[in-house]
Amino acid sequence: MFNNLPGDTHGQLTSMERNLMIPPDQEPMPSRWDSSVDTESLGQIVGRITLLFLRAVIVPAGLASVLSLFASVWWLADLAVHFRLQYLLIGIIGLLPMLLLKRWWLSALAALCIALNFVPVAYYFQPAQARPVPTTASMVHHAVPPQLSATSLATPRRRPVRIASLNVFVLNSNFAGVVAWMQADQPDIVVLVEASKLWQQEMRQRATAWPYQHLISRPGRSGKLIMSRLPIAQIDLVDESPIRSPTPVATFALPGAPFRLAVIHTIWPMGEARTAARDHSLIGLRQIARTGELPLIAMGDFNISPFSPRFAPIVSDGVLRRATAGRGWLPTWPVFFPAAGIQIDHLLVTPTVAVDAVRTRSELGSDHRAVIADLQIPMTDSPAKRANQRQAATKRQKLLRAGNDFPAQ
Repeated sequence: MFNNLPGDTHGQLTSMERNLMIPPDQEPMPSRWDSSVDTESLGQIVGRITLLFLRAVIVPAGLASVLSLFASVWWLADLAVHFRLQYLLIGIIGLLPMLLLKRWWLSALAALCIALNFVPVAYYFQPAQARPVPTTASMVHHAVPPQLSATSLATPRRRPVRIASLNVFVLNSNFAGVVAWMQADQPDIVVLVEASKLWQQEMRQRATAWPYQHLISRPGRSGKLIMSRLPIAQIDLVDESPIRSPTPVATFALPGAPFRLAVIHTIWPMGEARTAARDHSLIGLRQIARTGELPLIAMGDFNISPFSPRFAPIVSDGVLRRATAGRGWLPTWPVFFPAAGIQIDHLLVTPTVAVDAVRTRSELGSDHRAVIADLQIPMTDSPAKRANQRQAATKRQKLLRAGNDFPAQ
């Protein structure tokens, strides 16, 4: 068949040369070095991988978003509700590619992720609305004696305090790293949960700048270690449980501004019974905040995020508020997987406590991030002075009702 090939008019081609020649009716095979073929194949591969990835994340995110609607009645749905920010981001990232690819059911799931999670996420980033605190000025119906200014009456004096908390993780032995962090940030009070007897011994030897140290635990279990530069007037134990150590409520004798600190570590909510036990502890915290005259700070590992409907009752009545509200995204767990980060370590305060700053810190050998807060505690007067102020306010109100002026001070 090669006898009359073009270029062989003189019959001078060898048999090998004839075998290497390609018949005219056959197209040459593309070379593996052909750049256009490689670009097309690479684009197809990347497109398929992207589609598979988006499908792999959009479908679970959409289903979990729907499951989150039942978080108030089913413990498994309550576990799913904590990742609302991730579901929202998946929906935003995946919606446009799915529309361009005409994957309509995936587009619908991505849109569902956005619709179900946008409002809760927006609410998370909204600053907390603290209830107005009654002041002396409000007791005299906006009337201010000539000798006193409205600012001096309405603005309470405050004392600064820095508080830090960390779930150290029960298997963590990075004692030196934790002490180095404490020495760098210089908190007045440090709370360590999941702390063992060994942690207490190590901290007594290493953290001598915090001389007031108390460990609250059960035999054979980790507990809650309080370390302070400030004297501790007393520690009350509440929320007795056979599983967890009691919740300590410590009263600190900050000069002129005493306050209470509740150290929180609720049980891991895996299962209906454990979830109910955690919720019971949270309800108990609200009761603690309602009792006592001193300001309250609640800090620790709550094992719940603000996205859960079971978290809302703690702050719904205004007795406690989230100190981190309106301060951006502050995930605290898990350190080993930042993309799935959620906030389960919290700082709650009563309305009279002002919050200057809140930040987190990792690389301490734990799966949790530490939480550090700069607070302002309102100064309180002695009981006798408060009684005199009440008597003076009552006398002023009587004078106002009688139409008289304030007496000379």
